Amino acid sequence: MFSLKFFRMSVFSICYSTIFSVLFITGCSLPHQEPASHDHDCAADVHDHGHGHGEGMESISLWTDELELFTEFPSLVPGEAQEFLLHLTYVKTGLPVQNVPVVFTASPHEGDIKINGQGEAVRSGIYIIAPVFPESGEWSLTLEVPVQGSVAAITMDDLDVLGEENTHAHEHCEEEVEGPANAITFTKEQQWVIPVVTVSADTGTLVERRKLPAFIPATPDTRNIATTPVSGLTFAQKNIPFPRVGDTVTEGQILALVVIETMTGASLARNANLQSIQSLQVELTARAIETSGDAARARALTRQHAIALNRSETLLEAGAASQREVDTLRGTLAEARAALEAAERATAQAQEALQKTQVDSTLQQTSSIIVAAPISGRITHVIAGPGTRVTEGDPLFEIVNTEVVMIEAHAPESLVATLPTPPSGVFEIPGTPGKLHDILLPENAPSPWILPEVDTATRTIPILFHAANPEKILRIGMSLNLWLDINHVEKEVRIPNTAVIDENGISIVYVMLEGESFQKRKVRLGITDGVYSEVLEGVYTGERVVSHGAYTVRLASLAGAGLGSAHVH
Repeated sequence: MFSLKFFRMSVFSICYSTIFSVLFITGCSLPHQEPASHDHDCAADVHDHGHGHGEGMESISLWTDELELFTEFPSLVPGEAQEFLLHLTYVKTGLPVQNVPVVFTASPHEGDIKINGQGEAVRSGIYIIAPVFPESGEWSLTLEVPVQGSVAAITMDDLDVLGEENTHAHEHCEEEVEGPANAITFTKEQQWVIPVVTVSADTGTLVERRKLPAFIPATPDTRNIATTPVSGLTFAQKNIPFPRVGDTVTEGQILALVVIETMTGASLARNANLQSIQSLQVELTARAIETSGDAARARALTRQHAIALNRSETLLEAGAASQREVDTLRGTLAEARAALEAAERATAQAQEALQKTQVDSTLQQTSSIIVAAPISGRITHVIAGPGTRVTEGDPLFEIVNTEVVMIEAHAPESLVATLPTPPSGVFEIPGTPGKLHDILLPENAPSPWILPEVDTATRTIPILFHAANPEKILRIGMSLNLWLDINHVEKEVRIPNTAVIDENGISIVYVMLEGESFQKRKVRLGITDGVYSEVLEGVYTGERVVSHGAYTVRLASLAGAGLGSAHVH
């Protein structure tokens, strides 16, 4: 548990003579522009929960990574139930906490006393706790709230529980107190309808990026057409269905056959080739038979010489044969074995050559040509079905593969001196503005490249990225934005781009002063990376800016006095 910000202030009641409605949001009026000073009533009773903003209440706003707490409570005294009105909001969504138990634990800064209890749910996002502080002094109070399977803790430190000697100063509230300048009141109930989301301005590294228009062009690797090399009739391979739209194919896969109907130059050449192949097959068959016979004779002769040598070696051992006769037979056997090996090699070579000349019988009989897939991918268009008469060069199938696509952007020629080499960046697709995607460089693909030429019509320089597309979010022909890296800055105050509103060329943000109070700020921005912008003036580290719902807060500031000044729990 930790607090990102602790902001505590007194909120006072405001009386208005005129209330009018400018805009209604599901039954909740937008709030007014709150004056800089107002009177307050210290005799408020929070038990009816029908108070306006203030009525003698104090307030605290706290934020953690998970929760926002805005609580209102009276001046605290010991020995009596002290009612805290809790407004609990999920930080990331801006929605109210509901349907979960809320418990609290409190203890003084000095001493071993500990009190605890459970909150009462009044409505979505609103809970009441009523701790009884047994003694005066500085207290800490911790709330525990279940969030996504765990428990988030948020602590209010330095709560002043006043003894009798300190209560007199809080019983008379006649002097006027200045509030925040140009504060805009916007109740939590109204914020939850939008919902309003705030984030803390932080300090970090920013990459300066320039937004460039880009698109996904079709390339031979991403979209290709399988065409017929000859004229004829299309038909499917035997026992294989004709390709359909949506079928996945691999490069070189046979898609269809084209039967040649007329004696074109291509068909005549093919027939001549077939005849030459058939003649070669006859010669190779005869050669294979001949070498096979030579091998058989060499094999028989080798067996005879082996038997003779074995007999002579036996006689030599018995003294009935000479050593010279045995040596002669051994030489003869070696020659026979060499002749056998040569004959077997010749036989194998002849059979291999014969195998390579074999032609599919269907092609020989029908004089057909195959149509193969030029790339791997999926068939998106079948232009000619089975039995269609086609002419040489006609397209038959369109195949698309978006596993790897090309992103082509165009940078102004004035920017070329600032571009790093090789270029880098991220992209943003239509439908999800502000969500940036890394460019995944595929293996064995060309590196990003700034082309060495300027388009004379647009005065821009093309920049090419090959990008892996595992999630298939990039499509051929898509327009998108490329955020091109230019420069890096370190440790600068930054806020989300979604927090910035343009008012006639002036950048405006709305800062949450506390849970139900906002302030309009002019900001001077520096570089941007497409998601965050550098803040040079107007917002400081730790301040919370409205990142979602800023236009609604702006409307609240324009709504007029009295509008939405009270909320009922």
